[in-house]
Amino acid sequence: MVSPLSLLALLSVTRAPASAFNKQLRVIAGIDDIHSKYSYVVAWKMAVVFERKICTGSVIKPNWVLSGAHCCPDCAKIVTHLYMQWGDMSLSLSDTDTKSVVLKIINHPNYSNFRNDIALVYVKTITMHHYGTLSAIDFRALIGFAVEYAGYGMTYNPFDRKVKDKKKKNELDVTRPLQIGEASITSCRGWDRNDEVLCLQPKCSSKQMISLGDSGGPMFLGNKIIGVAESIGAIGKYLASNVFIYTPVSPYISWIQKTIDTHSDH
Repeated sequence: MVSPLSLLALLSVTRAPASAFNKQLRVIAGIDDIHSKYSYVVAWKMAVVFERKICTGSVIKPNWVLSGAHCCPDCAKIVTHLYMQWGDMSLSLSDTDTKSVVLKIINHPNYSNFRNDIALVYVKTITMHHYGTLSAIDFRALIGFAVEYAGYGMTYNPFDRKVKDKKKKNELDVTRPLQIGEASITSCRGWDRNDEVLCLQPKCSSKQMISLGDSGGPMFLGNKIIGVAESIGAIGKYLASNVFIYTPVSPYISWIQKTIDTHSDH
């Protein structure tokens, strides 16, 4: 993940003890989730010639991953090459057992140009001790709350011309564990987004931000998922003010449940 002029974030109302995390900073200044606090967060990967992380997602049911609609709009053509991977990311898809094949991608029916940027991915059964829990709290009542966010994206700013050895950094990021960041929910007032979104801002002393590959990743409040990271391409001028955008979960709870109920027997 990245720093101010790039992209990603995370932390909840009840902060985990510092010992729970590796002090080495990543998520561009994020924290390695070495104790699997969010073990149900997965990397959405494409295996065509070489492995590439597309987005991040959250397993909310044995066969369902919550992610972003923008992540792979044309993936219907290559669905046989898509996987969800979790756990030890130092292992390739061919060497790990902690992976699942993507069977179908269902974007929100009203998704367009990053609006309603939420999707459900139907996968081969993933057996876990814990699955992600969605929060139905009205997102408009969350301004000011401290939150956490997670992602498997880059840990450097891919748009920063001063960054050297980007190819090597990208290769290293493929094997890095899940990254966690922290931020606060801020008002979106004054921006050009009048749809239903959550705006996040890192702490004044933090350089954490989301980056390529963090899209679709979860935002947490009290260990429940309250948002999904939008594409960094949708952020635009927000970057200059160090603000990044998430699609709130609460307005889509009914759609998520109906979609799961409708497709689970297929």
